[in-house]
This record gives sequence, structure tokens and C-alpha cells, in this order.
Amino acid sequence: MICTLSPLAVDEPTQAIERIEVRICDLFGFYLIETNEGFDFTRNKAEAKVFDYHEENVVDLVTQAARQLGVQWCLDPVDEGLRYERCDVCKGRWALSEVFYTKGAFLCEGCCPEE
Repeated sequence: MICTLSPLAVDEPTQAIERIEVRICDLFGFYLIETNEGFDFTRNKAEAKVFDYHEENVVDLVTQAARQLGVQWCLDPVDEGLRYERCDVCKGRWALSEVFYTKGAFLCEGCCPEE
């Protein structure tokens, strides 16, 4: 059985859909990772590729893998608390793409030293 999240119901086409981040894993606990050669699996959850559930049509990807490869994959939602990092200086919470690791500290753009 393939584990999937049910799509969000949207009343109007103009309504914004919340971003839902998921990881794909197999039934043995291995997570899908992206490599230079394509895709592979790892036990390390931190290395797993994070997919945007709606933007990347994850349900179609999982269904296609089941049909073409005969594999069963599950979706593992990313905990919302793990999507952010705390700046060590201002203590603000920032998206991972907005935080830099410099000299042993996580810093937001505003707290990074000028170069």
C-alpha cells in the first residue's frame, strides 16, 4: 500500500495553497536523496531531498514509481519546526535559505558581519 497525503481542497482557483514539504521514503526507512548521478536512498533523514508536495506533484511521482518500478514509497511530512533555524545573535527564526553558518554560528543576513 502506498502512503500518501490527501490533496488539499481548494474552493477557488485563485486561493493560495499552503506549501507542504515532504520526504519520500521506502518501507524499510530509507530516504530518497538527490545525487550527481540521479537519485539514491540513505538512512540519514537529514540528507533526504525535501519535495514540495503540490509544486512537484509528489503523488504522481510516487504512483509512477509504483507502476513502473513496482516499489512502494511513503511520504514523510517535514516538521514545521525543522524548516527554520534560529539566529545565534538576534534569536530570530529564519528560513534555512536565509541563514548562514559562519565561524561556528548560525546568522541571519542582518547579523552577518560585513565583508
